Amino acid sequence: MQEAFYTEAVERGGLKGELARLARTVGGQEREHVAFLSHHLGKRAAGRPRTDFGGAVTDGKSFTKTAIELEEAVVAAMIGQGGNLTAGGVGAVTGLLSVEARQVAWLRNLAGVSPAPRAADPARKAEEVIQDLRDRGFLA
Repeated sequence: MQEAFYTEAVERGGLKGELARLARTVGGQEREHVAFLSHHLGKRAAGRPRTDFGGAVTDGKSFTKTAIELEEAVVAAMIGQGGNLTAGGVGAVTGLLSVEARQVAWLRNLAGVSPAPRAADPARKAEEVIQDLRDRGFLA
């Protein structure tokens, strides 16, 4: 979903300057994350979700707000899944989680808000995150 979000934002061309650079950079990282997870999950990997970001990718303010929400949701879901992973799985995913945290810190900094607003991020169940994204209309 994140890969689709950043790709659409870049393709629509409404972002300028540092936000455009962020979208290109983070989009590339998200493509690498998809490849990494697809490789590690193998046949268990789900197909690409159908997404609809509407106006969330058309201007800097909407893009930034939505990107922060998406990144925060992914971090919370990854933390929430930590207990379900094997020791090897935790090691593999930790590298992705650290990048997701840096991505949201970059976004929050550009938005003029604290890049690290909490001492620890809350965990969320994956199902809750997915339902929240559906409720927002981002996932079909």
